[in-house]
Amino acid sequence: MKIKFKCSICNERAFSVVSTRGYEFTIEKVVRCSNCGLIQLFPSEVEEDAQYYASGRFNHEFRKFSTPTERDIEIYTKDAQKRLGVMRAVLGDEVSNKRFLEIGCGFGSLINLMISEFGSICVGIDPSHGLASFGNKLYGLNCLEEGHYEDKKFSNLGTFDFILFYQVIEHIQNLELFFTRLERNSKPNTRLVVEFPDIGAALDRRPFLRSTYFQK
Repeated sequence: MKIKFKCSICNERAFSVVSTRGYEFTIEKVVRCSNCGLIQLFPSEVEEDAQYYASGRFNHEFRKFSTPTERDIEIYTKDAQKRLGVMRAVLGDEVSNKRFLEIGCGFGSLINLMISEFGSICVGIDPSHGLASFGNKLYGLNCLEEGHYEDKKFSNLGTFDFILFYQVIEHIQNLELFFTRLERNSKPNTRLVVEFPDIGAALDRRPFLRSTYFQK
């Protein structure tokens, strides 16, 4: 059966292809919706893919490690410092002593910095098996949780001053549920801090990078 494209946001059927580069065993294309311009994978990730990616098997089989290495910790800490610098430059004192939610927090590199530097009250959620518990132990935290943001157990988190998600939205299968949950966790003046991957630039530099997103 031929799979037909439908945009995850606006349901548009027409699209243009951004890239077909990747491993020889991937079948997905990176496409742009002709109506709203959303960059997404086609065919999109299905539940089986999401479970495989989050289970830890992906890291073990393709990245050859099950828990973050010292090098991984160093790289993610540098990324967190850059992101923290951007927030400080743009938002200034607004970020001090505020309540933060980070969706897709990994093992909490950014949350650890926000707590230590801003006195923030933080909640972090990540679906990858073992990363939240690894981060809680690594940084002496108790605010990192394992699971998908859309899971029922996260339906009563309350509201936040800031909600962060870095290179996460391209993984979301049910965008309607995702944005409904965001609205529930937001105040009238909540700030969203969102980072999108630059697919074109990333693939030009590192064609193998696609494997870190959707992979069977």
